[in-house]
Amino acid sequence: MSLAKDIASHLLKIEAVYLKPEEPFTWASGIKSPIYTDNRVTLAYPETRTLIENGFVDKIKEAFPEVEVIAGTATAGIPHGAIIADKMNLPFAYIRSKPKDHGAGNQIEGRVPQGQKMVVVEDLISTGGSVLDAVAAAKREGADVLGVVAIFTYQLEKADKKFEEAGVQLETLSNYTELIHLAEEQGYITSEGLELLHRFKENQEIPEDYFDFWGIEDAKLFEFAKKDITKLASGEKPFNMEITTIDTHTPDGYLCDQCKNTHKNQYANVIECQSKQINDFINWCKTQEW
Repeated sequence: MSLAKDIASHLLKIEAVYLKPEEPFTWASGIKSPIYTDNRVTLAYPETRTLIENGFVDKIKEAFPEVEVIAGTATAGIPHGAIIADKMNLPFAYIRSKPKDHGAGNQIEGRVPQGQKMVVVEDLISTGGSVLDAVAAAKREGADVLGVVAIFTYQLEKADKKFEEAGVQLETLSNYTELIHLAEEQGYITSEGLELLHRFKENQEIPEDYFDFWGIEDAKLFEFAKKDITKLASGEKPFNMEITTIDTHTPDGYLCDQCKNTHKNQYANVIECQSKQINDFINWCKTQEW
């Protein structure tokens, strides 16, 4: 069994992960999610804790061999970071979510000399915002941040994009894909639940600042449809997909970036654009092996 699968198995067994595909949780970010993870629970189970910390040590040695200091994010990354630092015989520090409003006003607690090579430890990566704020704080105070390690990631595209834009390397011990497939194998969820969990991750591909009051515009609808239908076709069962286009359902029609102004009437332009998108999608379908 791979480390990623082994850790996923432990997280399910000790109920550090809850799966409720039919009754989603609400994260602090406001995202409705069929999964909730509390990796603080891992500290109460020595076998799981040892597996995780040894995994962290091996991962850091492999990915960041030049590391000189381990830093944990407050508060979830602190205990794991301290144990890792002890195992690697390295200095330890922790990073507050914001500077203290009294005393020296520190945001990093510990002693981190200018230019010291740091690895930041987090327990969970969802959207990535909080740990990247911690990385930015460490850099402002002079640390040379090599990267971030975490126990688990939801593998959300928005998080991957944030890490890429920040130029920060992320290494995790386990992940969403590994866990949900293992959950189905071990009977924690049904095949229908697995499909809902897949859809949750795919739906997070919609940008945070994207909103149109009636739903998803057709241009994005067909992008998602191609991904969904490709996944359906990869299975062994017959499949069916129904798609409802919607750009023509507003009073004057919705003009997207692909629409051309070839008619005096806006609605006519929208109909022409929608027809082209449908035709392009059908032609794409014809080129697929299925």
